[in-house]
Amino acid sequence: MLTQIRERASGWLAWVVVILITIPFALWGVQSYFTSPEYAPVATINGEEIPLFAYQRELSERRQEMRRRAGGNISRSQLESRAVRVQVLQNMVANRLITQYVRDRHYRATDENLRRRIETNSMFLRDGEFDPGLYHTLLRSNGTTPQAYEEQMRRSAEIEQLSLSLTETAFATEHEVDRMLKLRTQTRAADYALITAKDFEGEVEISEEAVKAQYEQRAKSFEAPARVKVEYIDLSVDKLAEGIEPTDAEIAAMYERNAERYKQAESRKASHILFGMDDSADEEARAAALAKAEEVLAEAKGGGDFAALAKTHSDDPGSKEKGGDLGPVLRGQMVAPFEEAVFSMEEGEIRGPVETQYGYHIIKLTELQESRQKGLDEVRDEAAEEVRRERASALFSEMAESFENLVFEDPDSLQTAADELGLSIEQTDWFTETTGEGVAAEARVRDAAFGDDVLQNGVNSAAIELGFDRLLALRRVEYEAARTKPLEEVRAGIESQLKLAETAKKAKARGEAWLAELREGKRDWKKLLREEKLKAKTLPEKRADVPPELSALGAAVFAHAGPPPGKTAFDGAVLANGDYALYALKEVAEGDLGGVEESERDDVRRQLLARDGNGLYRRFLNAIRAEADISVNREQLEESPLLLYQ
Repeated sequence: MLTQIRERASGWLAWVVVILITIPFALWGVQSYFTSPEYAPVATINGEEIPLFAYQRELSERRQEMRRRAGGNISRSQLESRAVRVQVLQNMVANRLITQYVRDRHYRATDENLRRRIETNSMFLRDGEFDPGLYHTLLRSNGTTPQAYEEQMRRSAEIEQLSLSLTETAFATEHEVDRMLKLRTQTRAADYALITAKDFEGEVEISEEAVKAQYEQRAKSFEAPARVKVEYIDLSVDKLAEGIEPTDAEIAAMYERNAERYKQAESRKASHILFGMDDSADEEARAAALAKAEEVLAEAKGGGDFAALAKTHSDDPGSKEKGGDLGPVLRGQMVAPFEEAVFSMEEGEIRGPVETQYGYHIIKLTELQESRQKGLDEVRDEAAEEVRRERASALFSEMAESFENLVFEDPDSLQTAADELGLSIEQTDWFTETTGEGVAAEARVRDAAFGDDVLQNGVNSAAIELGFDRLLALRRVEYEAARTKPLEEVRAGIESQLKLAETAKKAKARGEAWLAELREGKRDWKKLLREEKLKAKTLPEKRADVPPELSALGAAVFAHAGPPPGKTAFDGAVLANGDYALYALKEVAEGDLGGVEESERDDVRRQLLARDGNGLYRRFLNAIRAEADISVNREQLEESPLLLYQ
């Protein structure tokens, strides 16, 4: 509009009009910039703001992490739930509080510490060495600079100093370790008998009113999720490669360029006899093993049957019954001393004893295969496939931009893009937000299909990247909104659930009546079993050995205070399938620490230290949060009021 006025303006009066119109627009624009939600704080902590855009970035990363962990099988409603938003904001507030605490108390990470952290990060290593080029490339692809990343790493190192100063003050006494080990290794002697819910099915009738009431009360659980069918075009290196037929010249050129790749590595076939030892073996045991190895070595070199000697003397269960045969050995497969010996031996040579961390070895080299260059005819198929992939990758790069532009420029059809690029339009079966088959197994495809553009507006999706070498675009074909399944469709399931609930109640009532008799001494355990025709079974002595179907029984038995000395305690538990387990707990025995390995003690000690250290850190965080001035701008969260902080 301003352009039109300017073009048609003549004289000073017209320019006054232009200026009068321009000023409020300009001022409105400046004001909108400063009040834009993108720049408004979502929370303020001790006077420091958390901008909304930073919160939105953290929220996006959290959702991506949730999607990765769920393998893509997670709904949009779960990702957008209030609980996720609250957790993200709480984490950001906690991080800001810790950062302020560290800064105010002058924690500092040295340049050397920072350098070591970066240069040992596996993301930046190539062939085990730090690669500066890779470092800068990865940072650039993630939209950050070395300076910003290094500052972030420095803050992380400083926070770690604080964390360690708290968690490393935790300690576990030997008494605590012993107590935990005794609980771990505790055994309990208990018998149980099952009162099965199915035995009461003849006594239960489920009325039509009960079915209807259950259907109405749980209508939400009977919903069939929304589902969609889409058509799509798929551009990928794999599909492009299928249509490429390499020429003989291209195959020969590929072979010449990659001659090193088509070499057959040197290999050697060896057998061995192992005289095993572990790190705990003392000098006497080592000397005995060495003496035995030398004795057998002399026998083997004297013409003894190596395979027979291996079957008699070797401590390697994997090769012993095969006469010590290890099959082909390539470089890098065996521990260094063993490999050095094998690759310095002549065919038929017997050598030893060779010491490794596993013990002493006697080695016989049975066959030697030198490294050799494979001929073109041997690797023709492999080289041809490489030509296909190379040409397809180049073609994909050329077509990718056109693919993206075409699906955008003609949003009402995929046909234009398909015709221009020589692609076929394919169609999926029905799929939901959380599950699908074929291309719909990809979370990104499902997200796009249920996005506003495709679902509401009925236009093509943007190009969807599936890895580095595949693009896909889709549009809606059919859609069914979420619906509540009719009663007739779910009647059988409701009746089954109600029947299980009623039979479980009856099984529990019967079991509790018999339990009362046992506790009051009206009947003893054996008499009850005999008269009620119950079959007693013995529960595994250790909690870890209790089968999953008896987990509720195991939890009850191992939580029981235990019987008085010489007595039996009686109780019961409802199992997941509705059965009632009546049990007799006869004895609780503390674990025997005599057979506990030091490694198990160390494991328990680490668990106790981690538990106590994390508890210290949480209490510290709660303390500085209680003293902080925290305000949350709920309007910027676009949420209903939440009790984020008391």
